[in-house]
Amino acid sequence: MAYDTGGRVTVRRFAMIHQMTGLREWRWTTAVARVVDDEARWAYPDECCGWLLGPGAGLVTAVASAANEEGAAQAQMRYLMTPHSYRRAEARASGEGLQIVGVYHSHPDHPARPSATDLAEAWPSWLYVIVPVTAGTPGEARAWTLQDDRSGFAAVPIQPAD
Repeated sequence: MAYDTGGRVTVRRFAMIHQMTGLREWRWTTAVARVVDDEARWAYPDECCGWLLGPGAGLVTAVASAANEEGAAQAQMRYLMTPHSYRRAEARASGEGLQIVGVYHSHPDHPARPSATDLAEAWPSWLYVIVPVTAGTPGEARAWTLQDDRSGFAAVPIQPAD
């Protein structure tokens, strides 16, 4: 996902990884939180997913929604975003002076804790927001970042930015 068409890590992405390392708190706008909740509600009983966009480390100001491309039999337990989805989100972010800073998704009828799959597929320094959805009603989103040794996630506060 973070590679250009030649398979190389982009310079912009490399700089962003180093800029975001060690963050202890994130903020997101009320509008972003509302969009993520609405998508989680709409997608239920499947997982919703998308990209978190912001001007840099620590702030989420927009989202780029993505279709959950996981097959119907698995969409209630996992999500899949395509490279095309990533390229669209990156183009939008770039056009708005933003960058991709993370991923959001929902956990239908499960807590907002990262799964083993989330851990296996996580990128260093990105923010991972998970929204629990119980019987179609979104709960409180929780935010996570991958630990430096990739052994697990660390919970990080996510506060309103406005």
